[in-house]
Amino acid sequence: HGSFRDSRATAAAAAAAAAAPTRSPLGGRGYALLGFAVALSMMVVSVTKTSNNANVWVKDMSATSSLDEEAFNYDEVGQAETNPANVQAAKAGKAKVLAKAKALAMAAKSASATTTTISAAPAEPAAAQPQAKSGPEAGTEAEAVDTQAWFTNDFKNSAKATKVASQKAAKAAKAAKTKSKDSEGDASSGDSSDSSSYFTKTIHLEDNPVIEAAILKASGYATLDELQADEATYSSMVPKEMVIEGDLDLINPGGEYPDPEETYLAFNLQCHDCGDLPYLSSMNYILVMNLVGDIVACHAHNESVSVDALHPSPVNSKEFYMGMNVKYNEDGPLGIWNWGTGDFKQYDEYGWVGNSHDLQWAQDKYVWHVRTTTDWQFRLMDVETGKGASHLNISGGALPIGWENKAAVEIDVNHFQFDSEDSVAYMSFRDLNAFVKTESFELEIGENSGTTAAIKWVAGSHNGSFAIVDLDGTRYEPGTPEYNGLYNGIGSLWAGHHNLEHYGNGEFMMFDNAYDDDSNMWPNPSGSRMLIVQVDEVDESVTLVWEHSMGYNTSVFGDNDRLPTGNLLGCAWPHKSSIDTTEQTYDAEIVEVVRETGDIAWNMKIWGDGTRSTNSQQIYGWMMYSVERVYEEPIIINPSCTTGSSADTLTFDTFNNFKMASDVAGEMTVVTASGDKVASGGITWRSHWQSSPIEAKMWPGSCSDGCTVTVKNRVGESGSAEFTC
Repeated sequence: HGSFRDSRATAAAAAAAAAAPTRSPLGGRGYALLGFAVALSMMVVSVTKTSNNANVWVKDMSATSSLDEEAFNYDEVGQAETNPANVQAAKAGKAKVLAKAKALAMAAKSASATTTTISAAPAEPAAAQPQAKSGPEAGTEAEAVDTQAWFTNDFKNSAKATKVASQKAAKAAKAAKTKSKDSEGDASSGDSSDSSSYFTKTIHLEDNPVIEAAILKASGYATLDELQADEATYSSMVPKEMVIEGDLDLINPGGEYPDPEETYLAFNLQCHDCGDLPYLSSMNYILVMNLVGDIVACHAHNESVSVDALHPSPVNSKEFYMGMNVKYNEDGPLGIWNWGTGDFKQYDEYGWVGNSHDLQWAQDKYVWHVRTTTDWQFRLMDVETGKGASHLNISGGALPIGWENKAAVEIDVNHFQFDSEDSVAYMSFRDLNAFVKTESFELEIGENSGTTAAIKWVAGSHNGSFAIVDLDGTRYEPGTPEYNGLYNGIGSLWAGHHNLEHYGNGEFMMFDNAYDDDSNMWPNPSGSRMLIVQVDEVDESVTLVWEHSMGYNTSVFGDNDRLPTGNLLGCAWPHKSSIDTTEQTYDAEIVEVVRETGDIAWNMKIWGDGTRSTNSQQIYGWMMYSVERVYEEPIIINPSCTTGSSADTLTFDTFNNFKMASDVAGEMTVVTASGDKVASGGITWRSHWQSSPIEAKMWPGSCSDGCTVTVKNRVGESGSAEFTC
């Protein structure tokens, strides 16, 4: 999502180098430590800060520096007091799944991982006393909820101080509960297998007061009983049920990631062609829910507009920006919804932004989109004014002339992605069964500014630049009869694909619908699949490296995203061609798959009226275009500290709590149990949810009695972990 270049990097580095300490706070040992500090200060390339009389040095070895320093707010944000999504609305006595995942081997760090190192001199002895914990006590009564805007159910209190204080006790309680469940299972059955990590839940959306109010208003009925008596209308308003199954061991490998109660899904659930007229949905629900089935937020909206693109905002906490699809025209206005406050805005005054399949935020107030009235051109829109701020034309290079002459409806830019600080673009074309990469370009911001980029390569189709290597290792060279015959003659090993995304290091995730729209054929006998391919520009090849077959056909929609755990998150729905006319099956599903084993970590099936196989509409029933994973706060994994004669070293891995297409900046602090800050500085979260290794150096013994490390992102969301050195 765009980048924020810091033009002051050189000046900051010079200032940092000049900040060497003038005296030693450790007396006789000071000279040796001073030499150590000077050596560190010579390596500085980022910001220097002085806090609590401690000299702090930051070495950020990342390739890029994102998010303008002035735009980053280092002040603490009182999330618990200001965000209504933190209001406790739990029903007393409601059972919740608290079993803790057993330890699994953590995935090895990527050899190419970038490490951010933070080094700090010790603070002078501080007289400040530790601050009292603040925030609501657990179990306080919920405040009144505006049922017209949003609804929260069993939402975890995210007050940072409360959470840190209770972290160890909560883990101990969960471990004890898991052990108790294990004992009960052993005593009640002869099965020696450990099933304590498995959980299931059934959800009825009409139990949610926001949804109940919305469907009564839309249907014209006064009560839910009256609506339910009209079975046809009722089944078009809400699914029959949504059934969750999950395995904590697979969702949270090693127990180091957020628990399912604090792990969220966001998606737009629609009943496709369930309205009175073709191509209308009876109801749409933008939902945020956790993995144990608690609906955290809901925006119910009308039958004429659905949501295709749905992405986390990089500038505001708990906010999504969306491509609105008006009456399935695959076009519509920009929409923004904050699932913390319930605020929703549809920018109708700007007109339709173009292809609703994708949008991408770029810098503070700009959004990339594709106008359907102009082929092969991107437009950068100023969200504050609706005016164009720049544009990018695509022409030349490996782009076939025949493609450039096609109309917008024929090329269908199903997904695009600006990468490498908005200097490269990827474009995915489901109707052409291909995806492409542009040459590098430089973009200027201004109302009449713009540039042109040529296509560097094409992956897939008869116009492909690269060889395609199948899962079994068979290589197909472009232009050969074997290549051109792939997938029933389309010259590719994916067809009609959706939501292709680059995740770094040449890996692309996509949902392969395996559907050729031109011939109305299904070229893969195994059906649609979640697919990963590896692009090697040097070898001029694209290699299939992983798949998860859905076991049915999906003609449109579908997703496949890599998560911080390494698992893959996707969604799909079984087309009527996959369903026996005597069979009733679910309408759609969201699935999380373990990449290494193919095991299902989590699954939610949405059940409708069971008539899809016999319905006259080709696309009918409940489904979603895509699904996004978000977390309440940034993630810290495996904090570990080693002692040394000249410095103690803290290392950990971290992920931002939402996925971004470019590197983004954040802040890290280390504080002792008494409240003294012993290290701080800037960090960089790597793009595409790649793990970001961090290293911080402190004076020996600073954290012998325990410390808390906190990371905070640009929108004010922070995560913490405790460690002892």
